[in-house]
Amino acid sequence: MCVCLCVCCSAGENFRVYVMLPLLPAFEGEIGTNTGTAIQAVIHWNYTSICRGGKSLLERLVLAGGPSVRVNVCLILRHLAY
Repeated sequence: MCVCLCVCCSAGENFRVYVMLPLLPAFEGEIGTNTGTAIQAVIHWNYTSICRGGKSLLERLVLAGGPSVRVNVCLILRHLAY
């Protein structure tokens, strides 16, 4: 995905990207406890790959001329009624 976006950035095209992620991944356990380490790891790596560090999606787009790109990250929250 990043390669395609970088090509569009360098060509000066204006476009939008919508990334839809679940607020909490579907793993067993509760956040903030010893049983929720898998959930915390997934959330950490999602955050890191999107916006933290030189290899993140947003950093790569800035290097490719990112002002023409609009990246929207949305978190989906679902309530189940039982």
